[in-house]
Amino acid sequence: MKKVITLILGVSVSFSVLAQKKELKSVEKLIKRSNFTEAAESIKGLESLAKDTEYESYYYFLLGKIAFGDEEDATVDKDYKTAGINFYKTLDVEYKTGEKDYSEKAISYLNIISDSYFKKLAEYLKKEDYKNAGDVYETLYNIRPERKDLLENVLNCRINEKNYPAVAKITEKMLKILGDKTYSAINKHTLRNNEFFKKEDRDKAIKEATHITPGETEVNKALREEYYNNLIVIYDQQGNIEKELVKLKEAKKEFPKNVKFFENYANVIYKTGDKEAYVKAIEETLELDPNNKNFWYNLGVISQNLGNTEKAVAAYDKVIELDPKYRNAYINKGVVIISQEQDIVKELNKNRGTKKYSEIKEKLNNMYLDAIPLFEKAYELKKDEEVRSNLKALYKAINQPEKAKNL
Repeated sequence: MKKVITLILGVSVSFSVLAQKKELKSVEKLIKRSNFTEAAESIKGLESLAKDTEYESYYYFLLGKIAFGDEEDATVDKDYKTAGINFYKTLDVEYKTGEKDYSEKAISYLNIISDSYFKKLAEYLKKEDYKNAGDVYETLYNIRPERKDLLENVLNCRINEKNYPAVAKITEKMLKILGDKTYSAINKHTLRNNEFFKKEDRDKAIKEATHITPGETEVNKALREEYYNNLIVIYDQQGNIEKELVKLKEAKKEFPKNVKFFENYANVIYKTGDKEAYVKAIEETLELDPNNKNFWYNLGVISQNLGNTEKAVAAYDKVIELDPKYRNAYINKGVVIISQEQDIVKELNKNRGTKKYSEIKEKLNNMYLDAIPLFEKAYELKKDEEVRSNLKALYKAINQPEKAKNL
């Protein structure tokens, strides 16, 4: 009984394959009669039957010919994109099976398609019509998405076109799929050097006989840095802080010694209003760039705002060490020192007539004496009314009216 079942199944499969061959032959006859509309209808539903059979490459080749249309009639619209995709599928299937039934014919059609697209490209680029040139390159890339050079050309056109949403989208894709190396080969028809993202795709092109002379190149890390920089600028201009932070985090991780990424990250964090996170971001930056006086100053300002006077004073001292003419560091350090004034005065008033009064009075006086040299230096660097006014008040507070008068 089991043998009978096996025999019936075997016969069923044979009939299916024969029926499929017959259907495909009928489609081919329609194509030869230039009846492409009917051929397109007739081939529908045959993919599942052709898949993983000896007729799979034949099926894709016929699909390609239907999309390509009448070779002699230039007035009929040709869907070169669909044609190219299916002719390459023909090559891919025969690459896997080792058969070469339709590869040579598919390549000849692909060469015609390539010539047509490159003719258009030459016209568009001559006119600096980057929008249409980018569209053509994008079509070519969609036909062969393993090609790095095609996606790169799309990107360059979108940059020249100033289509920044498209630039961002393509650059994101580039960062995702671009590895440490690119793999190249010479296109036998165009004699152009084509680049592939993966070695296996380049090797396949060699075996499919579309390319020769394989090579490989290390990807310059500066290229990936440039991609990150471009995305950061675009997202910043769009006001998309969330995406900008995501890219900066990725860039920091991939390039842990690139100070610019850390600086930009800190600047964007500042925009979010998260002061604690900003302090952390600044400190990360200063680990890489300890002589960055502006970031030391920013650390002083934000620490001062958070009430961490000790950290603020230390930061301002570092700024002054790096640049003795950094005027605002003197002013801010002076402000930090006299910020205790109100509390000490209150304490002084509470202790009038007590033994602690003179002790508190001395503390207040010493505070003024610590602050005065800072405001004096700031006034020396640039004479303005605000600093002058503060100095006069301080001189009077320590009972030196002559100094106040002479300002």
